Amino acid sequence: MELEKLDLKNHLIKMGMPILQEIIGRDELEAISKITNKNVNETMIAELLIDSNGSDLLSDKLLRGYVIHFLPDKYKSYLEFNNTNKKIELSKEKQIINRAWNRKFHSHFRLIEIFGLSNE
Repeated sequence: MELEKLDLKNHLIKMGMPILQEIIGRDELEAISKITNKNVNETMIAELLIDSNGSDLLSDKLLRGYVIHFLPDKYKSYLEFNNTNKKIELSKEKQIINRAWNRKFHSHFRLIEIFGLSNE
């Protein structure tokens, strides 16, 4: 892969609180806040998502969809075409996002590769 690997935690943090809140759920966030007696922030949510999902993190359709949506264009192009210079139309992005999670798809293998995750 000619692209620089992305840090998954930083990528999740950059997606922002409204998106992370949608992924994890408002009730869950309130419960976490009460249990920890702390205000929940993007870093805490990113760490929680990574720690609680482990190697299955990208198999969650909603989370995977947002992760893909917030990728820079050259990474989206790499996902679909194994080429960083092709334009990804919104319809193609939606198609990538809506694919069933199956590591046999080259795009899913490349998504794992982008973040330097294990293929396990």
